[in-house]
Amino acid sequence: MRVLIVGNEPGTRETLGGLLRHAADDVTWADGGPANWEGFEPSSAPHIVLLDSDTCGFDALEACRRIRALPAQAAAYTYLILLTGGDGKAATVEGWKEVADDCLTRPLQLGEVEARLRVARRIVELETRLAAQRVAFDHRPLHDVLTGIWNRAALAEHLARELDRCSRQAACVGLIMMDVDHLKMINDTHGSAVGDQVLVEASMRLKLAVRGYDGVGRYSSDKFMAVINCNQLCEAEDLAERLRAKVALKPFETSAGPLNITASFGVASTFGCGYVPRVLVETAEGALREAKAKGRNRMASLIRRTTPAPPGE
Repeated sequence: MRVLIVGNEPGTRETLGGLLRHAADDVTWADGGPANWEGFEPSSAPHIVLLDSDTCGFDALEACRRIRALPAQAAAYTYLILLTGGDGKAATVEGWKEVADDCLTRPLQLGEVEARLRVARRIVELETRLAAQRVAFDHRPLHDVLTGIWNRAALAEHLARELDRCSRQAACVGLIMMDVDHLKMINDTHGSAVGDQVLVEASMRLKLAVRGYDGVGRYSSDKFMAVINCNQLCEAEDLAERLRAKVALKPFETSAGPLNITASFGVASTFGCGYVPRVLVETAEGALREAKAKGRNRMASLIRRTTPAPPGE
């Protein structure tokens, strides 16, 4: 538990330091200068901040706002406690309304401070658990459990959005369908665990080869899909050919040893298919079937003839 005490009043530091010595893993002190609030990283942000509004050196509420502006993340929730003097009622009320979680009034009573800190710790732990659960919940429905990339539902949503956007802008969407060649034979020969390792590596090579704003996901057990922005069909074809070469470039490292893996690709685009998701997907699947029928380890597209596999592959 990381605790930060902000303020220059010696008595406050001594009192709180004694209380927190055994109650927190990391206790630090700072004066109230604005520079103390510029360098916080989310991963190292304090869990609890005790902010002396009377001696911090600049507006206490501004400090609270800066802490609250830190990027949200599951590892830490910052619980803000304002310390005020006996005449700090206005600041207390405003702090409660704005961003503070709790307030303590001097002179500090040890029993009350201990009780408030126990409450703070419980709330921080609860908020941290809830945040982690929210992240897990948000991640689970949209990502494939094995590979971590998008699942079929997420791909469908992304494709629908892209087609809607591009239809309004008269732009082109390309769809690349990839099938790992002979995955069933790999599973039968080496076991499904090795087959899973091949799928994970294939998904990583696919994801690393496309641009960050292109959508990539696992479409079915051995198929992957990439939704890309392109100006014409040949751009999607060129990318699919580069992906094919990248998959076959070097062996996949697995628990059964290095395996030479290839993949087949089917390409379609809104150029010739229109902006209906079902039509685009069915066209890409048809092109993929053609590539496999022609011998695998190759790319086929909507209007261009299947490209032959390079010699030696």
